[in-house]
Amino acid sequence: MSNANIQDALELALNSLTPAILTAWPNVSIEPGSLELYQRADTLFAEPSNPTIGDGFYRELGYMQVTLYYPVQAGSRAAVTRAEMIRTLFKRGSTFTNGGIDVKIPRKPSLSLGNPQDGRYTVIVKIPFYADIFE
Repeated sequence: MSNANIQDALELALNSLTPAILTAWPNVSIEPGSLELYQRADTLFAEPSNPTIGDGFYRELGYMQVTLYYPVQAGSRAAVTRAEMIRTLFKRGSTFTNGGIDVKIPRKPSLSLGNPQDGRYTVIVKIPFYADIFE
């Protein structure tokens, strides 16, 4: 259940960002118009870390990847501005809590260069996270 709580904590935080834009959540279908901007949120878990033995403690590690999709031929400013808003929301040292699990952001999120993809201009924000789990 800890992975679901981690994902929920990160998604709730992203969903609080204003102005809100259409979001493609995992396993949810959307149909944006050709000029509509939107974002896709994916939580990518890495192999857990087991820094101790025998005490029920482990650390979940991973990234939340937010891919921003903007109309092509409209410049990069709007997409980069939104990416910077996401970086500010998930700044290094932030903590987001859900279901009694604290999800921490240990480093500043990274940005990709803008790329054309699927007829859109895309920018990817990678947000590193970890959560200490005690069973």
